[in-house]
Amino acid sequence: MLKLKPSDLNLEVLEMLTFFYSVYLKFMPNPQQLVLILYDFYGGSRQMYRHYSLEKHQELVAVHTDNFAKLSKKARENPVDESNELLVDESLGEYAKGAAIFSQYCTACHKEKEVLVGPPIAEMAEIYINNETALIDWIREPGKKREDFPQMPGFPQLSDEELQELSKYIIK
Repeated sequence: MLKLKPSDLNLEVLEMLTFFYSVYLKFMPNPQQLVLILYDFYGGSRQMYRHYSLEKHQELVAVHTDNFAKLSKKARENPVDESNELLVDESLGEYAKGAAIFSQYCTACHKEKEVLVGPPIAEMAEIYINNETALIDWIREPGKKREDFPQMPGFPQLSDEELQELSKYIIK
């Protein structure tokens, strides 16, 4: 059987196929055979086209899958140590641990006196000055409070002691 790639179909090939087809028609006794032959040719060429057009993609997918499997195995064999040791500056006295927690979890979005992503510390201290419990609850499970700020993520991983130290630092 003649196997052609889509790139092989140029004018010469088409002329040759047309010639063989016309010769075959002269000697073919049954018109129903023509329908079957055309159906087979059309179906086969469509499958060939699909096969050859997907071949490179399938090879690339196989390479990427193999690379991912190797990287995944390496990651499982060499887990990353995710210990989050606080860098506590003892010179801050009673607020040292709260400042370290704030530095680790909050400085990406909050500054002391200016708006970054969330409100500044000064504004938070003003809102929660006499209500440390409400601030702790907010940090643990925040909601959407203001339209002009994105919703803050929750920090359920912080212990009650860490939340108290953090809120003490914020309200100071």
